Amino acid sequence: MRELLTGQPHQNPMAGEFRQFAVNGTRPGPPPPRPSRKPLIIFLLAIFGIPYAMTKLVRILAARAEAQAQAPAQAPGQLTAPLDPSTLTFARALYPFTPTNPSELSLKENEIVAIMGKWDQARALEVDPRIELEVEAEWWKGRTRDGREGWFPRKWVEVLHRKKVVD
Repeated sequence: MRELLTGQPHQNPMAGEFRQFAVNGTRPGPPPPRPSRKPLIIFLLAIFGIPYAMTKLVRILAARAEAQAQAPAQAPGQLTAPLDPSTLTFARALYPFTPTNPSELSLKENEIVAIMGKWDQARALEVDPRIELEVEAEWWKGRTRDGREGWFPRKWVEVLHRKKVVD
């Protein structure tokens, strides 16, 4: 019917497409999509990136272990030498303190506490108050007269200064 109305002979579109494929060896239309580079990038990261990161991690851990070996040998949470009561610093509780976890020390108002250690937040470890008095720690470790030990906030207490003995 189309041939009758247009006056042109009917051509099958598949015949032209087949002729072009037979001559050129390619299909007509848009070119095929390019392959993705993501697998190549992931492969290169796995081959070179992971060993590099592991080497850096091992070096950091070795440096940290060496620094700990050079530091004075002390168990975490323990002071280097036994505490002598004459060298301890004492504090008086200004306000009652209610602990929120088992490692904290409950305090009553005017209760006397011996300062056994201080928490150094910069190095994330407990320091001996006899050696490093300049540490501005927010939490101190103390012991009450009845033997209870634990951590309490520095702002809840006032330090009691010893009277100088005149010879």
